Amino acid sequence: MARRTGPASRARRPRRASPGWGALVRDPDRRRAALLSAVLHVFVLLLVILAVRLPEPEPEPTYLVIDLGTPALAEEVVAAAAADAPAPATEVPQVADEQVGEPQAATSPAPEAATEHPEPQVAQDEAPAAAPAAAVAQTPDVPVPPVPRAVAPPAATPEVPLAAVPATPLPPIETPDLEPAPLADRVPVPMPEVATLVPEPRAVAPVPQVSVAAAAPVPLPAVGASVEAAAPVPVPAAVAAVTPARPVATPDVRASVGAARDVRVAPQIDVAAPVPTPVPQVRAEVLAPPAPAAPAVDPTAAAADTTIASERDDARPVGGDAATPGQSGPLDPDASVAAAGAAAGPDGSLEPTGSPAVPRPPFATQLERPLAVIVDNVGGYPQSGLRPASTIVELPVEGGLTRLMLVFDRTDPERVGPVRSAREYFVELAGRLDAVLVHDGGSPGALAAIAASPAPTLNAFERGDLFSRGDGQAPYNLFSLGDALRVAINRLDLARGRTVATTIYRPPEDAPTATSVAVRYGATYTTAFAFDATLGGYRWVRNGAPAVDAAGEAVLLDAVLVGAIEARPFPNDPAGRLSIPLRGGAATLYVAGRAVEGRWELRDAIGVRFVSDAEEVDLAPFKTWVVLTPTYANRVVTAE
Repeated sequence: MARRTGPASRARRPRRASPGWGALVRDPDRRRAALLSAVLHVFVLLLVILAVRLPEPEPEPTYLVIDLGTPALAEEVVAAAAADAPAPATEVPQVADEQVGEPQAATSPAPEAATEHPEPQVAQDEAPAAAPAAAVAQTPDVPVPPVPRAVAPPAATPEVPLAAVPATPLPPIETPDLEPAPLADRVPVPMPEVATLVPEPRAVAPVPQVSVAAAAPVPLPAVGASVEAAAPVPVPAAVAAVTPARPVATPDVRASVGAARDVRVAPQIDVAAPVPTPVPQVRAEVLAPPAPAAPAVDPTAAAADTTIASERDDARPVGGDAATPGQSGPLDPDASVAAAGAAAGPDGSLEPTGSPAVPRPPFATQLERPLAVIVDNVGGYPQSGLRPASTIVELPVEGGLTRLMLVFDRTDPERVGPVRSAREYFVELAGRLDAVLVHDGGSPGALAAIAASPAPTLNAFERGDLFSRGDGQAPYNLFSLGDALRVAINRLDLARGRTVATTIYRPPEDAPTATSVAVRYGATYTTAFAFDATLGGYRWVRNGAPAVDAAGEAVLLDAVLVGAIEARPFPNDPAGRLSIPLRGGAATLYVAGRAVEGRWELRDAIGVRFVSDAEEVDLAPFKTWVVLTPTYANRVVTAE
């Protein structure tokens, strides 16, 4: 349906009522708006009324302050003249004025009488009589300045009662209006221009002047040799006289033995320290069924053949039931009585004789508290103190080089060095050894580890009295004495020893032969060890040449332990220092010309320990060189 929009539709549409008071009353929003508008209008009206009705502030009076200073004492007391007294005559000056001025009385305005504000009255005495004029010619209309008077002490003024003195009104003082002087016009000051004057560079090339004196001939000295005339040397006449032999009588020897008597000497034994003796573990196993009992013999029976045949095919003693020669390894469960003694040779050979294997020799000693000294292995070679050290640990440092830690617990060195700085893994190793670390400073990580560890140290930075500089260039010339270090430990009450009781380890006969081993750390350094069958030990070979100590002696060792480690450089370290965790790993023990595979571990109060597949090896009886290297897999082993 279409919508109509014509005039008729507009006529029927209801008209909207204009808003009025009714809508204002019904709508709450409009009421609030109207109320707010009324409040604002009233507030503005009050502000306008206050602004109109407020009185103008009265201007503060201005005063002219004249500082006359401290009044001086009057030359003499002169009473003021009365108002009706005649003025005194002007004195004639002694010196005539060069310039004629205008009289003061003619220029000064007459004072006006004060009517509104009477000033305070001042009592004055009567005017004194006029002084007689001096007999000096006066110039008319020329004022004469007063003659200065001589200074005289003031005289006492007689007191005059106030009632008898007439009051004279003083003229009011008019305050002149002072206008400020106009300021001078500002003069702009131009900013100075900054300019840098650099003189032109010029090359100064001094011309060397060499003055050579005239060459003077050097006279050759006349060399003369005078040889005396040869004198014959007489040959001494040698005469040998042999006396005839004569028989020597045989002495008569007699021995007289008296009656025997009992001396009865009481033996006295002093034991320095008790040494614990390990209790052997005894294990009994039945290898074969027991032999049948011998038949009972009737003593009343006639004599018969009592020979009993043996049940064994081999009369050698029992003990050959091992799986390998030398009584090493587990027992052979298939061993029979007939094969008893088949593997019990004296040397563990495959052609046994029935004798048991040779036992390991015992080892027992008293060790002192270890001294762990950090020694250089670069510019300080050959080092001092290598021979008396019981253990030498070689670890890598930055730059593909190594540093040594010499451990002394049996014999102290006469001289040790060059002493170098420590690293945090050396600090950890010395703490596990229960040793006193001797070093010359250290890396930031090492110094932090020393500060956090209760283990004692002897630092060259703090104990300079224990160290001295030798020949050579620093830092490869710092040394110490073993006696001085041991005395320092005793004075600090740090000395404590331990007793070691064990057996000397011997490698199994089936272990592979290894006559030499070489470990390459970097491009410029290789450490190696060659076995000498005559000496029964290993010799240190450094960079392909047999190494020696500071005295020129060869460095000999009983055993060499090569262990694997992980070495990673610290991030963002400009020196390239390494992080080496000492948590053990694969290792090989080279002893008596053989190689034994196993693992290396770190034990408290012991240090580095080696564990093979069969047993744990105590390295205390050996002079051991421990090589811990991240290139363990690349070592070169030679077997001849």
